[in-house]
Amino acid sequence: MSILDRILKPRAAVETPAPPRSRLIVEDWAAMTTEQQQDYFNANGFLVIPDAVPQPLVLKIVSALEAKEGEIDELTEDFWKADSIFELVGNEKVTATLEHLFETPVKFFKAAYTRVKPVAESKMRPGRQVLHMDYGGGEEIGDYRNSCACWVNVAYHLTTLTEHHAPFWVVPGSHRRFNSVPTTNLDYMFDQAKMLLVNAGDALIFHCFVAHCGDANTSDSTRHSFFFSHRPVWARHAGIVKEWPAEIVENVPEPRRQVMLDLNRGLPL
Repeated sequence: MSILDRILKPRAAVETPAPPRSRLIVEDWAAMTTEQQQDYFNANGFLVIPDAVPQPLVLKIVSALEAKEGEIDELTEDFWKADSIFELVGNEKVTATLEHLFETPVKFFKAAYTRVKPVAESKMRPGRQVLHMDYGGGEEIGDYRNSCACWVNVAYHLTTLTEHHAPFWVVPGSHRRFNSVPTTNLDYMFDQAKMLLVNAGDALIFHCFVAHCGDANTSDSTRHSFFFSHRPVWARHAGIVKEWPAEIVENVPEPRRQVMLDLNRGLPL
Protein backbone atom coordinates (compact mmCIF):
# COMPACT_ATOMS: atom_id res chain seq x y z
CA MET A 1 0.00 0.00 0.00
CA SER A 2 1.55 3.32 -1.06
CA ILE A 3 2.05 6.19 1.36
CA LEU A 4 -0.48 8.24 -0.62
CA ASP A 5 -3.09 5.49 -0.28
CA ARG A 6 -2.44 5.32 3.47
CA ILE A 7 -2.94 9.09 3.71
CA LEU A 8 -6.06 9.35 1.59
CA LYS A 9 -7.78 5.99 2.14
CA PRO A 10 -6.95 4.32 5.47
CA ARG A 11 -8.32 0.77 5.52
CA ALA A 12 -10.23 -0.80 8.40
CA ALA A 13 -8.18 -3.38 10.29
CA VAL A 14 -10.82 -4.06 12.95
CA GLU A 15 -14.49 -3.98 12.08
CA THR A 16 -16.43 -1.58 14.27
CA PRO A 17 -20.08 -0.60 13.95
CA ALA A 18 -20.71 2.56 11.96
CA PRO A 19 -22.45 5.37 13.84
CA PRO A 20 -26.01 6.16 12.74
CA ARG A 21 -26.19 8.91 10.15
CA SER A 22 -27.90 11.14 12.72
CA ARG A 23 -24.61 11.22 14.64
CA LEU A 24 -22.50 12.27 11.66
CA ILE A 25 -21.80 15.91 10.84
CA VAL A 26 -22.41 16.41 7.13
CA GLU A 27 -21.77 19.91 5.79
CA ASP A 28 -20.72 21.39 2.46
CA TRP A 29 -17.82 23.31 3.98
CA ALA A 30 -16.49 24.51 0.63
CA ALA A 31 -19.81 26.15 -0.27
CA MET A 32 -19.97 28.34 2.85
CA THR A 33 -19.51 32.08 2.45
CA THR A 34 -17.33 33.88 4.99
CA GLU A 35 -20.48 35.13 6.73
CA GLN A 36 -21.89 31.58 6.89
CA GLN A 37 -18.57 30.34 8.28
CA GLN A 38 -18.72 32.95 11.04
CA ASP A 39 -22.34 32.12 11.87
CA TYR A 40 -21.57 28.38 11.95
CA PHE A 41 -18.53 28.84 14.18
CA ASN A 42 -20.37 31.13 16.57
CA ALA A 43 -23.23 28.64 16.90
CA ASN A 44 -21.25 25.40 17.02
CA GLY A 45 -17.73 26.25 18.17
CA PHE A 46 -15.92 24.55 15.28
CA LEU A 47 -15.41 24.89 11.53
CA VAL A 48 -13.66 22.94 8.77
CA ILE A 49 -11.49 24.61 6.13
CA PRO A 50 -11.32 22.10 3.26
CA ASP A 51 -8.07 21.62 1.33
CA ALA A 52 -6.15 24.01 3.58
CA VAL A 53 -2.96 22.03 2.95
CA PRO A 54 -2.23 21.06 -0.69
CA GLN A 55 -1.85 17.33 -1.30
CA PRO A 56 1.84 17.56 -2.35
CA LEU A 57 2.65 19.27 0.97
CA VAL A 58 0.63 16.68 2.92
CA LEU A 59 2.66 13.92 1.28
CA LYS A 60 5.92 15.79 1.92
CA ILE A 61 5.18 16.29 5.62
CA VAL A 62 3.96 12.74 6.30
CA SER A 63 7.00 11.33 4.51
CA ALA A 64 9.28 13.51 6.67
CA LEU A 65 7.48 12.51 9.88
CA GLU A 66 7.74 8.83 9.08
CA ALA A 67 11.41 9.17 8.17
CA LYS A 68 12.16 10.81 11.54
CA GLU A 69 9.66 8.86 13.67
CA GLY A 70 12.31 7.72 16.15
CA GLU A 71 13.43 11.32 16.73
CA ILE A 72 10.01 12.88 17.29
CA ASP A 73 8.11 12.37 20.53
CA GLU A 74 4.41 13.17 20.67
CA LEU A 75 3.22 16.34 22.38
CA THR A 76 6.69 17.88 22.22
CA GLU A 77 8.14 20.36 19.76
CA ASP A 78 10.52 17.77 18.32
CA PHE A 79 8.43 17.89 15.15
CA TRP A 80 10.32 20.97 13.92
CA LYS A 81 13.07 18.50 12.98
CA ALA A 82 10.89 17.73 9.95
CA ASP A 83 11.66 20.92 8.02
CA SER A 84 8.51 20.81 5.92
CA ILE A 85 6.43 21.63 9.04
CA PHE A 86 7.43 25.28 8.71
CA GLU A 87 5.21 25.45 5.63
CA LEU A 88 2.12 25.01 7.83
CA VAL A 89 2.80 28.16 9.88
CA GLY A 90 0.67 31.12 8.86
CA ASN A 91 -1.30 29.04 6.35
CA GLU A 92 -3.00 31.65 4.18
CA LYS A 93 -6.42 29.99 4.05
CA VAL A 94 -6.51 29.36 7.77
CA THR A 95 -5.15 32.75 8.83
CA ALA A 96 -7.63 34.58 6.60
CA THR A 97 -10.51 32.53 8.04
CA LEU A 98 -9.42 33.11 11.64
CA GLU A 99 -9.06 36.84 11.08
CA HIS A 100 -12.57 36.93 9.65
CA LEU A 101 -14.03 34.85 12.50
CA PHE A 102 -12.48 37.11 15.13
CA GLU A 103 -12.44 40.31 13.05
CA THR A 104 -8.93 40.98 14.38
CA PRO A 105 -5.37 39.75 13.74
CA VAL A 106 -4.38 36.47 15.39
CA LYS A 107 -1.31 35.10 17.18
CA PHE A 108 0.04 31.54 16.86
CA PHE A 109 1.37 30.68 20.32
CA LYS A 110 1.62 26.90 20.71
CA ALA A 111 1.91 23.73 18.64
CA ALA A 112 1.69 20.00 19.23
CA TYR A 113 1.95 16.90 17.06
CA THR A 114 0.05 13.68 17.70
CA ARG A 115 0.38 10.34 16.01
CA VAL A 116 -2.37 7.82 16.70
CA LYS A 117 -1.12 4.38 15.84
CA PRO A 118 -3.43 1.49 14.93
CA VAL A 119 -4.86 -0.32 17.95
CA ALA A 120 -2.79 -3.40 17.11
CA GLU A 121 0.46 -1.39 17.42
CA SER A 122 -0.49 1.02 20.19
CA LYS A 123 0.64 0.72 23.79
CA MET A 124 -2.39 2.73 24.87
CA ARG A 125 -5.68 1.21 26.00
CA PRO A 126 -7.91 0.89 22.92
CA GLY A 127 -10.99 3.05 22.83
CA ARG A 128 -11.90 6.69 22.52
CA GLN A 129 -10.71 9.49 24.77
CA VAL A 130 -13.13 11.01 27.26
CA LEU A 131 -14.83 14.21 26.19
CA HIS A 132 -12.82 17.19 27.39
CA MET A 133 -12.07 20.81 26.60
CA ASP A 134 -8.59 22.14 25.84
CA TYR A 135 -8.74 25.27 27.97
CA GLY A 136 -6.69 25.07 31.16
CA GLY A 137 -5.15 21.67 30.52
CA GLY A 138 -1.66 20.43 29.72
CA GLU A 139 0.16 23.30 31.42
CA GLU A 140 3.13 23.29 33.76
CA ILE A 141 3.23 25.85 36.58
CA GLY A 142 4.26 29.18 35.09
CA ASP A 143 3.18 28.23 31.55
CA TYR A 144 0.46 30.73 30.69
CA ARG A 145 -0.01 29.88 27.03
CA ASN A 146 -3.43 28.26 27.46
CA SER A 147 -4.68 30.98 29.81
CA CYS A 148 -6.13 33.25 27.09
CA ALA A 149 -9.75 34.29 27.49
CA CYS A 150 -10.39 33.02 23.96
CA TRP A 151 -8.34 30.75 21.73
CA VAL A 152 -8.75 27.99 19.18
CA ASN A 153 -6.89 24.92 18.10
CA VAL A 154 -6.34 24.48 14.39
CA ALA A 155 -6.06 20.74 13.74
CA TYR A 156 -4.22 20.02 10.51
CA HIS A 157 -5.18 16.43 9.79
CA LEU A 158 -2.67 14.91 7.37
CA THR A 159 -4.53 11.63 6.97
CA THR A 160 -8.21 11.20 6.13
CA LEU A 161 -10.36 10.68 9.22
CA THR A 162 -12.78 7.82 8.71
CA GLU A 163 -14.99 6.02 11.22
CA HIS A 164 -12.07 3.56 11.62
CA HIS A 165 -9.19 6.04 11.47
CA ALA A 166 -9.33 7.86 14.84
CA PRO A 167 -12.39 10.00 14.07
CA PHE A 168 -13.17 13.23 15.92
CA TRP A 169 -16.16 13.59 18.25
CA VAL A 170 -17.50 17.03 19.13
CA VAL A 171 -20.50 18.42 21.01
CA PRO A 172 -21.87 21.26 18.86
CA GLY A 173 -22.50 24.43 20.84
CA SER A 174 -20.76 23.17 23.99
CA HIS A 175 -18.45 26.21 24.01
CA ARG A 176 -21.49 28.15 25.29
CA ARG A 177 -22.14 25.82 28.24
CA PHE A 178 -20.54 27.69 31.10
CA ASN A 179 -21.21 24.99 33.68
CA SER A 180 -18.55 22.81 32.02
CA VAL A 181 -15.40 22.57 34.13
CA PRO A 182 -11.96 22.50 32.44
CA THR A 183 -9.74 19.42 32.97
CA THR A 184 -12.75 17.29 33.99
CA ASN A 185 -14.45 14.35 32.30
CA LEU A 186 -17.28 15.73 30.14
CA ASP A 187 -18.64 12.35 29.03
CA TYR A 188 -22.03 13.21 30.49
CA MET A 189 -22.52 15.06 27.19
CA PHE A 190 -21.59 12.14 24.95
CA ASP A 191 -25.19 11.45 23.92
CA GLN A 192 -25.06 14.89 22.25
CA ALA A 193 -21.68 14.32 20.57
CA LYS A 194 -21.42 13.92 16.81
CA MET A 195 -18.70 12.35 14.70
CA LEU A 196 -16.78 14.66 12.39
CA LEU A 197 -14.81 13.19 9.49
CA VAL A 198 -12.38 15.24 7.40
CA ASN A 199 -10.09 14.66 4.45
CA ALA A 200 -6.31 14.69 4.51
CA GLY A 201 -5.23 18.32 4.21
CA ASP A 202 -8.36 19.79 5.79
CA ALA A 203 -8.00 22.13 8.77
CA LEU A 204 -10.43 21.78 11.68
CA ILE A 205 -10.79 24.90 13.84
CA PHE A 206 -12.34 24.38 17.27
CA HIS A 207 -12.76 26.67 20.28
CA CYS A 208 -10.90 25.91 23.50
CA PHE A 209 -14.21 25.52 25.39
CA VAL A 210 -15.69 22.93 22.99
CA ALA A 211 -16.19 19.40 24.35
CA HIS A 212 -14.44 16.97 22.02
CA CYS A 213 -12.37 13.79 21.87
CA GLY A 214 -10.57 11.48 19.51
CA ASP A 215 -11.69 7.90 18.95
CA ALA A 216 -9.67 4.72 18.56
CA ASN A 217 -7.68 4.01 15.43
CA THR A 218 -8.97 0.68 14.18
CA SER A 219 -7.47 1.20 10.72
CA ASP A 220 -4.19 -0.25 9.44
CA SER A 221 -2.22 3.03 9.38
CA THR A 222 -1.14 5.88 11.67
CA ARG A 223 -3.11 9.11 12.00
CA HIS A 224 -0.88 12.20 11.79
CA SER A 225 -2.23 15.52 13.10
CA PHE A 226 -0.87 18.90 14.17
CA PHE A 227 -2.64 21.19 16.60
CA PHE A 228 -1.67 24.85 16.18
CA SER A 229 -3.11 27.13 18.88
CA HIS A 230 -4.15 30.67 17.90
CA ARG A 231 -5.73 33.55 19.80
CA PRO A 232 -7.29 36.83 18.70
CA VAL A 233 -4.79 39.60 19.41
CA TRP A 234 -6.98 41.09 22.15
CA ALA A 235 -6.98 37.84 24.20
CA ARG A 236 -3.61 38.32 25.84
CA HIS A 237 -2.25 35.56 28.11
CA ALA A 238 -2.72 35.89 31.88
CA GLY A 239 1.07 36.01 32.32
CA ILE A 240 4.20 36.44 30.24
CA VAL A 241 4.85 33.63 27.75
CA LYS A 242 8.05 32.73 25.95
CA GLU A 243 8.41 33.95 22.39
CA TRP A 244 9.08 31.45 19.63
CA PRO A 245 12.83 30.71 19.35
CA ALA A 246 14.59 32.73 16.65
CA GLU A 247 15.81 29.55 14.92
CA ILE A 248 12.18 28.52 14.37
CA VAL A 249 10.89 31.94 13.33
CA GLU A 250 13.67 32.48 10.78
CA ASN A 251 12.60 29.31 8.94
CA VAL A 252 9.15 30.79 8.26
CA PRO A 253 9.10 33.31 5.40
CA GLU A 254 7.51 36.72 5.55
CA PRO A 255 4.68 37.59 5.78
CA ARG A 256 3.57 34.27 7.32
CA ARG A 257 5.90 34.61 10.32
CA GLN A 258 3.95 37.63 11.59
CA VAL A 259 1.52 35.34 13.44
CA MET A 260 4.47 34.07 15.54
CA LEU A 261 5.82 37.46 16.66
CA ASP A 262 5.04 39.59 19.73
CA LEU A 263 3.16 36.85 21.57
CA ASN A 264 2.70 39.03 24.64
CA ARG A 265 1.01 41.78 22.70
CA GLY A 266 -2.60 42.66 23.41
CA LEU A 267 -4.65 45.64 22.30
CA PRO A 268 -3.52 49.10 23.49
CA LEU A 269 -5.62 50.66 26.24
